[in-house]
Amino acid sequence: MILYHSTNQEIDRIDLSVCKPNKDFGQGFYLTDIEQQAQLMAKRRTRIMGQGSPTVLAFEFDERLLDDPSLLPCPHIGRFRAHPAIIGETTNV
Repeated sequence: MILYHSTNQEIDRIDLSVCKPNKDFGQGFYLTDIEQQAQLMAKRRTRIMGQGSPTVLAFEFDERLLDDPSLLPCPHIGRFRAHPAIIGETTNV
């Protein structure tokens, strides 16, 4: 499964400590499986921040890892935590 992250800057690793705390589902590294949505969000983020360039990070996630019992769903939103086995690459949009 390919997952995408939108940003206005290049990053070389996921660092949850720099994620904004007041997002819709709290502090976290947000991903989508819709590439076009990620591209639009990257452009929006760049426009709002007034700096950087729209960047979409693509991550390959092995869905078999969802069977790992250490990936417990977050009870208040029904989502899974990030798994360290995600591999990413960066593309500018």
